[in-house]
Amino acid sequence: MVTDSDALLLAQTFQQGRMPALRVLDLSRNQRLTEVGMVGLFEGVVESEEGLPFLEVLDLSFTKAGGGLGSLGRALASGKLKRLSQIAMRRSGVTTVAIGALEPHVRAGALAGLVSLYFSDNSEVPGEVWGDFLRAVGASERGMPKLRSLDLSARLPGAARVPGAGGVGLRAGLVWGKLKRVSRLNLKYANLTDETVRGLAAAVKAEALVGLIDLNLCGNASVSREAWMKFPQALLESNRGLPELRQLDLSQTQAGAAAPLLGRALLSKKLVQLSRINLRRSSLVAETVRYGALAGLTALSLSGNLNVGEGAWGDFLRALVECEVGQPHLRSLNLSETNAGKESAIAMALLLGRLGRLSNVTCRAPYNFTWTQRILRLLFIVVFRTDDE
Repeated sequence: MVTDSDALLLAQTFQQGRMPALRVLDLSRNQRLTEVGMVGLFEGVVESEEGLPFLEVLDLSFTKAGGGLGSLGRALASGKLKRLSQIAMRRSGVTTVAIGALEPHVRAGALAGLVSLYFSDNSEVPGEVWGDFLRAVGASERGMPKLRSLDLSARLPGAARVPGAGGVGLRAGLVWGKLKRVSRLNLKYANLTDETVRGLAAAVKAEALVGLIDLNLCGNASVSREAWMKFPQALLESNRGLPELRQLDLSQTQAGAAAPLLGRALLSKKLVQLSRINLRRSSLVAETVRYGALAGLTALSLSGNLNVGEGAWGDFLRALVECEVGQPHLRSLNLSETNAGKESAIAMALLLGRLGRLSNVTCRAPYNFTWTQRILRLLFIVVFRTDDE
């Protein structure tokens, strides 16, 4: 277990230039490492002649060192961490004051070399403070042009931000012009607001997020249906949409209202690489699949949509069968905790070969065990067919 005392000894080593070739500094899961140790570490870096010129990865996750972010900013600004590209500070006790101390260095472009930044599960920081941090990125001349992964998520609902703080608080996508290479954006349980989602939509429309590969917006239940409509509408109004997006998670939100527009975006080739959609506890209607909108998907989760009646599920499943191009890539279909239990459209689809690659069907419905048994029997047919090929 590394303590503050150990960190101060390590700082002396840095100051004396004894570890110039260090590439990875992993101090994660040391609960006795606090702000004192972190400040000492990076003061040692600043005071050294060369610093840590080859350091690429810094991990202080699951420590109590997050209050020392300002010292890290000073070390970056000094040019003594020229190659640092990944910072991980998951659940590290980051504070509002610490983010404030980092912001001047952000505006000065000290974080311009970062490729990955992980700040998840720092529950003491209000969403509005993260918004200020991102606006500081937008206000800097250099921004963060190399950043590919940004994680401001939480593990549990309500854990990411102080309630009512306003989520990540972006202003009409202002900051995204300085984050053009972001490919993975995780805002799960981030208490996003209507304003945040409208900001993301504005960024999509302005084609400032065309490199996005993975977008996780799960659990942002306070965003209104009207605001969610803006996101697929922006896709439709943009020239390119999100051409690299492969995974989209809108589960546990009110995004179901936007399902028809999302289907239109799929049909209009604005999501040409999308292969996995999670709409758990949301909804999707038949019109989005009948004309091949989901033909490129490999995984589709629609579990937990108990507000959708049996008739609507029948329409949806029959649309899978009626789709002219079929679902040639679909391997995983999750209909757990829905009212789809009495429909036979999946069996029809299997027999017609429309779901020829389907190898994983999940339909946990405790009140309809007969349907579950039928699905399992069909699953054996699919597995046998796949193995035989």
